[in-house]
Amino acid sequence: MKLQRHLSQALQFSTIILAAIDYTNPLSRKSQNISPQSTGREGHPGYNNIPWGPGGSIHRRQLDVPPNQTLDFDEWVEEFIQHLKSYIHDTYFDWFRFEEDSSQLQEDITYVNKNFQRNLAETELRTKMHFADNMLDFMCLATQELNTYNYSQSPTYDLLHRMIEINVRIFSLYNSFGNIDTWVSDYEDKVVGFGRSFACWPNISPSLIRM
Repeated sequence: MKLQRHLSQALQFSTIILAAIDYTNPLSRKSQNISPQSTGREGHPGYNNIPWGPGGSIHRRQLDVPPNQTLDFDEWVEEFIQHLKSYIHDTYFDWFRFEEDSSQLQEDITYVNKNFQRNLAETELRTKMHFADNMLDFMCLATQELNTYNYSQSPTYDLLHRMIEINVRIFSLYNSFGNIDTWVSDYEDKVVGFGRSFACWPNISPSLIRM
């Protein structure tokens, strides 16, 4: 019960904080992509560029078979979600590296959504793809906000950075179906840590909470 209370509190704050920040700051929303043309992921170990037809290139972890079968497609979605999680660490969100790759990641998932609708008809795959879409969108929005607020300008902006990063780091507690994964390493400690972080914010900066 105590763990569930911590997690419930953390998730409650995580669903509203970015919306509140976005509402109060007209500069936080950007219509363009969050980064310049991506340079690709050649420097990231374990990834190959696999061409998928004209104009399509999907980055995959040593998988040589295009996902034209349900099993292969499921494997691709799993790898895509795991790659998104590779930007999330125990104490921070590596948004600098994510920003470099975000344009290509968006192209990859858009290409898959457009050209593999038949695969997405399968319920479990559709659920995983929906989670991958939401996770990528959230990470892109968070990166926009992190670019907007210069954490060195004030203690409040520094706190905003920490709050936004924690919202992204919570994704590490989810499985590919978008459900809480209690098998995550140090799950209990992480849940308690997130809950305590969210709970202490009003005491640290009451003016920020009033935003």
